[in-house]
Amino acid sequence: EFRRVLFRSIDQLFQGILSLKSVEECYTFFSDLFTVQELTAFAQRFQVAGLLLDGNTYEMVRNQVPVSSSTIT
Repeated sequence: EFRRVLFRSIDQLFQGILSLKSVEECYTFFSDLFTVQELTAFAQRFQVAGLLLDGNTYEMVRNQVPVSSSTIT
């Protein structure tokens, strides 16, 4: 039951994100959900993921993004 409710909530979150039509709407939406610090951490994780997908090594990523090695892994 808990998992079903959780996944329904996650689905609703994703539907909310998919409904956004501009960067300005994204700023409003995400600033309502996250603190500035949480949003910054999320953005850094997104940057790390992109760098890893581009073929950068963990060390290269660590030199480009100020996050811990555990965040990179």
